Amino acid sequence: MVKKIIILIASLLGVISTFLPWATVSVSVLGQSASESVNGTEGDGWITLMLFVAIIVITVVSSLKDYKKELPMWAKIATTAVAVICAVIAIIDCGDVANSVSGVNSAVSLFGATADTSIGIGLILIIIMAILNAVVVWLPLEKWIKLPAGKTAAPAAQPQTTGTKADESQK
Repeated sequence: MVKKIIILIASLLGVISTFLPWATVSVSVLGQSASESVNGTEGDGWITLMLFVAIIVITVVSSLKDYKKELPMWAKIATTAVAVICAVIAIIDCGDVANSVSGVNSAVSLFGATADTSIGIGLILIIIMAILNAVVVWLPLEKWIKLPAGKTAAPAAQPQTTGTKADESQK
C-alpha cells in the first residue's frame, strides 16, 4: 500500500510539473533584458501528462480488487515502461534546451547582446518523478516500512455456562 501511495503522489507531481516552466530564455541587448519561460504544455508536456495519467490509471485499476495487495506483475512492467518513456522524453527535452542557443554552451554573446537558456523546474521534476516511479515499483517497501496496524475489535466474550450437567458432575 505504501508503494501505491508513493506512485500516485509522484505521478500527481509529474502531472503538475507539466504546467511548470520547462525552459527559460533570457536575452540582454544594450542594457535591456527580457526573459521568457516555456511551459511543458507548449511542447512535449502533453505527452508526459498523458503518461503520468496512465501510471495513475494502471495503479488504480490494479488495486480495485484489493488495495492492500502488492502490485501485480503486469502493473509493475507497465508502470516501469511508461515511466521510462516519460523520463526519456524529458531527458531529450533537456538536451534540446541546452542546445537551443549555442550548441553545447547555454549562453551566447555577440556584439554586446547575450542570450541564455536554462532548464526549468518542471522539466527537472518530470525526470525525478518518472525515475522515482520506475524504481519504487520494484522496491520491497512493505518490508521496510511498517504501517501502524488498524484497531481491531476486542474478542467476543465467552458465554458463561451456569447450571449445566457438566458443571454439576464436576462438583
